[in-house]
Amino acid sequence: MEPNSSTVSRLEDELAYYSTKSQVSRQRYYAIKSIQIVASAAVSVSALTVNAVVAAFLGALVVILEGYQGLFRFHDQWMIARTTCNSLKREKFLWLAKAGPYALPSADPVLLAERIEAILSDEHGRWADIERKPHTTSTASVVGGNAR
Repeated sequence: MEPNSSTVSRLEDELAYYSTKSQVSRQRYYAIKSIQIVASAAVSVSALTVNAVVAAFLGALVVILEGYQGLFRFHDQWMIARTTCNSLKREKFLWLAKAGPYALPSADPVLLAERIEAILSDEHGRWADIERKPHTTSTASVVGGNAR
């Protein structure tokens, strides 16, 4: 790769961003879900052995965490960022190997730039699609309530 190429620089920057974004979103998703699992299991035990206040607190914690996950959509962020990162990696390796669309002697950084921008545009489109959908998390369903 040409080290001074702005296209290559953009590719490297975007790879780093999406890799970090994916890792952070995955960690947040796992942390929230792990706490929810433990707190959900502890609700029953605490209701029988400790007192109702502790059970209520744990139940509220589960609902709050599910609302937080629904609001920030860490799972969606993780999946979209990982997909985008992998697509960018694929372009980088095709470019380095002069394979696929870059196999032609006439392939230049303009083609790479166009393909990188198409990947990034697709990522923005996926986010727009997700944001148009209503949030599917129902806090009432988390605690077995009725959503009326």
